[in-house]
Amino acid sequence: MNILVSNDDGINAEGIRVLVKALSEVSGVKIYVCAPDGERSASGHGISMTVPIMLKEENIDGVEWAYALSGTPADC
Repeated sequence: MNILVSNDDGINAEGIRVLVKALSEVSGVKIYVCAPDGERSASGHGISMTVPIMLKEENIDGVEWAYALSGTPADC
């Protein structure tokens, strides 16, 4: 099973790390993370229309890959 983890609190939020750790203990699960590069609360439905979206690879133990986006949670 593939699971995509995202949030509006940002890639460095403690909640993502806790969730990924718990999910990584489930057999047969592949975890992917894509979250904003910083706090984006209250912008969850907004999308980036006029600015480029920058992507940066992050290291999070227990995931297949993790990326921080400069855009909104919906962009992720």
